[in-house]
Amino acid sequence: MTTKILRPLGDHTYFDELCHLIGADIVDLGHGEMLHFVDGVLFYGPIGGRKADLVSFDLCKEWNSHQGKNYSLKKEPLARALGVKGDGSITVVDATCGTGKDSILLLKFGARVIAHERNPIIGALFFDALKRAEKNNDKFSELLKDRFQFSFGDSSLESCLECDAIYIDPMYPHKKKKALPRKEMQIFRAVVGSDLDSAKLLDWARGLGVKRIVVKRPNHAEHLGDAPSHSYHGKSTRYDLYL
Repeated sequence: MTTKILRPLGDHTYFDELCHLIGADIVDLGHGEMLHFVDGVLFYGPIGGRKADLVSFDLCKEWNSHQGKNYSLKKEPLARALGVKGDGSITVVDATCGTGKDSILLLKFGARVIAHERNPIIGALFFDALKRAEKNNDKFSELLKDRFQFSFGDSSLESCLECDAIYIDPMYPHKKKKALPRKEMQIFRAVVGSDLDSAKLLDWARGLGVKRIVVKRPNHAEHLGDAPSHSYHGKSTRYDLYL
């Protein structure tokens, strides 16, 4: 099933590139939930809906959330698990990048990052956020050009695996509770599902000969595969390392 996207009014600098990337079905009139632009930003949600009901990604916001923070890589469980040294010498493939939150954190840690996404809706939103961030003439845009790549689709993942580590962040197990998850997570569950092939993705990654494979899990959750070589724990999250 193709992903529908509403053609924007007027010229758009990377619309054709975006549509080619995800194999989108371009429509001139739309209704219901689909990809569409509002004020130059790509959103997913109901056409004509309130912005509160729409979802877009913002990599600049993610980057700015880390400014003023002095991370000690020796104390950060994600950095320790992936072996990030902070000098740009380690390349990490974020195989399930989603909104890019962890990809940007890894960039802040000093890694070279290849962010990968398989879902066309999530991939389109990420691509749009990346293009908007690259337009800015600032330190973040320079880092994106120097140490950051984006790839999309199952086949393209194999072409970017000359790396030091692969990071997998599958959908967390659904917990029954009254409070609804945040808006982005509701969209993820609607368009991505439950990541039922996450264990297969881990098995595939472990067969590639990459030095480190790291899987993000809630502290209370079972291992995605067999027992890891080591686990690095945060307050609510752990990172299972497979060597």
